[in-house]
Amino acid sequence: MKLVIFSLCLSVPTLVLAIHTLLHHSPSFLAAQIIFAVCLGIAGWATRISLGRRRIQFDCSKAFTPFWIFLWGPAGAIAVLLYIVPSMAYLRRWIALPPAASSAFLACWLGGVAYQALGGPLGPKAVTGQVLLAMTAAFLLMVGLEFLCIIVYLALREGTSLLKTSATAHYITPSLLLFPLNVLMVLIWTNWGIFHLLLLLLPFSITLWVLKIALQSSSERQDLNSLYTFGEALQPLVEQDEVFGCLAETASNSEIPKSLLIARLDTEKMCLIPTETRGLFATEGQGEIPLAPELKKTVADEGKICTIQNLLGHPLRPSISDKIQSLVIVPLISGTRVEGAIVSGHEMPDFFHEEHVRFLSLLANQVTFTFARVELYRRLVQSSLTDETTGLYNRRHFLKALDAEIRRSDRYGPPFSLLAFDIDNFKKINDTFGHPQGDQVLKDLAETARRCIRDGVDIIARTGGEEFHIILPATHCDQGRIVGERLRRRIEEHPFSGDLNPLTVTVSIGLVSYPLHSEDATGLLQEVDDALYQAKRSGKNQLCVREIASPPQPIWNKPKGAPPNLSIKDEATGLFTQEFFAFRLREELCRSDRYEAPCSLIIVRSAQDGAIPSDRLKAIVTCVQRSVRLGIDIPSLFQGGELAILLPETSDEHVGSVADRLCRGLSARPAPECADFVYGFATYPKDALTEEELFSKARKQFMNKS
Repeated sequence: MKLVIFSLCLSVPTLVLAIHTLLHHSPSFLAAQIIFAVCLGIAGWATRISLGRRRIQFDCSKAFTPFWIFLWGPAGAIAVLLYIVPSMAYLRRWIALPPAASSAFLACWLGGVAYQALGGPLGPKAVTGQVLLAMTAAFLLMVGLEFLCIIVYLALREGTSLLKTSATAHYITPSLLLFPLNVLMVLIWTNWGIFHLLLLLLPFSITLWVLKIALQSSSERQDLNSLYTFGEALQPLVEQDEVFGCLAETASNSEIPKSLLIARLDTEKMCLIPTETRGLFATEGQGEIPLAPELKKTVADEGKICTIQNLLGHPLRPSISDKIQSLVIVPLISGTRVEGAIVSGHEMPDFFHEEHVRFLSLLANQVTFTFARVELYRRLVQSSLTDETTGLYNRRHFLKALDAEIRRSDRYGPPFSLLAFDIDNFKKINDTFGHPQGDQVLKDLAETARRCIRDGVDIIARTGGEEFHIILPATHCDQGRIVGERLRRRIEEHPFSGDLNPLTVTVSIGLVSYPLHSEDATGLLQEVDDALYQAKRSGKNQLCVREIASPPQPIWNKPKGAPPNLSIKDEATGLFTQEFFAFRLREELCRSDRYEAPCSLIIVRSAQDGAIPSDRLKAIVTCVQRSVRLGIDIPSLFQGGELAILLPETSDEHVGSVADRLCRGLSARPAPECADFVYGFATYPKDALTEEELFSKARKQFMNKS
C-alpha cells in the first residue's frame, strides 16, 4: 500500500506537468523530443550493464540528460519521459514503471527550473562562473532527487530502512563521470552546431565503452573473489550439512536476492527439504517443497536448472510464500546423483536473469567437487571403523566405544552389559563348505544379530574371525541375559543358506555387566572371554554369566558430581527421592544432548483423584519395581501423589509399551484402589527441549488404560 501511495505522489504531478508542457509547445518541439528520446534509447541499449547479481541493469543514457536540459530547460524533461516509458514497457517492468518514469521526469524538470532560476541561459555559448554554478546546482539536484526516489522505492519494496536498501552508487556513477562531457557538448552545440557535435561521437563512444568494460570487470572481479573465498571455506569441511551451511552463508552475503534456501532432496517423498533458509524463506517458515512431475524430470532426474519467472498458477504456488513471485532452482549434484538444490526467490516477477543463474551455477559446481571429497572421506571413515565382510563395527571402533561407555556409566550412573559370542564349530563349516560359504554365514549371522538389538543404541562389532561383541548401554545383567538368550535362539532357528540344505548354526555367549564384574575395560574383556569359554566348555549353544566371588554391589551408587548431601532412596516408599530424581533428570538431559540418545518420562496417577492411595502404596511400589529396569530406570513418588519414572536410553517407540505394561500391571491388582490408572509420557528431545516442557507434555497425554 505504501508503494502505491508513493507511486501516486510521483505520477500525479508528472502527468499534470507533462500535459501542461505539451499544450504550450509546437509540434516541432515534440519531434525534437522524440528524436532525442530515440538517441537515449540507442545509447541505453549500447551501454546497458547488469552489475552484480541484483536486478541492477543501468545504462549511460540518462547521463546525457543534463545536456538536453541545459538546451531546453524544464521542457526537455519530456524527452526523458518518452524514453523511459517505452523502455520499461518493453522490459515488462510494469510495477516499477510509474515511480521510475515519474522520478526521472520530476528530477529533470526541477533541475531545469533550478538552472534557469540561478541565471543559466538556454544553450549558453560560453561558460561563465554563474553559468557553471547554475549547471552544477541543476545537475546535483537532478542526480540527488532521482537517487533519493530510488532509495525510497527500494526501501518500501524490500521492507527495510532507507540506510539498508540495496541501492548503490552504481546508479549515479555514469552521470557523475560524464557531467563534464555534458558541459562540453552544450558549448559545441551552441557555438559550432550539431555537425561538430557528431564529430565527437567516436571519442564519446570510446569513453562509454571503457566505462562499460571497467564496470563489468569490477563485477566479474567481485564474482571471482566470492568464489575464491567460498572455495577456501569449503576446504576443511567433511560433512554435507557443513557444506550446505557454508553455501547458504556465501550466497546470502553476495549480491544474490536475500530470499535463499538450501534444500536436501528426499527421493522417497520426491520433495526438497530445507536445511538452511534466509530472507523470506526464513521469516515465512518455508516447509517442504514437493516436486511436480515436470520439476522432478528437470531438476531431480536430469539435474537441470529451472527458472520460474512468475509463480502465478504454477504447481509450486501452494507450497511457496505468496510474497515470493519468481524462483530459480539450481540442483546440487554429487557424481550422477542430485543431493539437493539452491532455491532463490524474489518478490518481483520476471526478476531472475542469466547473471543470477550463472553465479548460482558456479557455486553449485564448487559444491559438486566438495560433495565428491565429502563422500570419499565418509567412505574412508566407514572403512576404518567397519568390518568389510559383515558391515559391522570392527575391533578398533569397539574398543573406543567400550571406553566411552565406561566413562558415560561413571558419569551418569546406569550400568551396562557386555555380550561376547562365538560361532560353534565354525572351522568345520569352512573346511566342509569352503570359505565363501563361511563368509556368507558371517553375513547372515551379522544381519540376524542386528535385528535382536536396539538400533542406534546398542553397539555390535566383529572383533575376531568368528567372534562378536555387543555393548548394551543402560542394561542391567538380568536384562542382558534376556537379550543374549533371544540372540542365541534367533541364530539357532535361522536357516543359514547351504549348498543343498539349510545350515544350522549355533553360538556360545558370555555375559558380564559393568561395574558388577569389573571396573575397567581390560578386566571387563577378560571376564566376558572367560564367560564365553565357560559356555564353550559346558557344551556350546548356551549363555553363561561370569560368577563373581564378592557380594553384589548396590544397584545405585551416588553418581560423580552429585551433591554430598543428596539422598538417593526414600525409605518410606522404597523408591528414589524426588531430589535424586530431579538430579538424575538434569544429568540425563545433558547426556542426551552429548550423545544424541533419547530419554523418556512416564507419569502415572489414579484416575479418581490423581493421588495414589497411601494404604496400597507398598503393593503398587512392588509392581512398579517389577516393571522397570532395575538399576537403570528412576521411579519416584512426588508429593502430589504422582508416580514419575525416568527411562534413560528409551525412545518414543518403546516408552508407550513400557507405560502400557506398567498400568496393566497396576490395574490387574485385586485391590479396588489400584484400578483405573492413567498415564502420560514424553520423550526428550523429540517432544520437549526442557524439563518443564517434558513434564507438561507428559501430563497432557494422560490416557485411560484400565
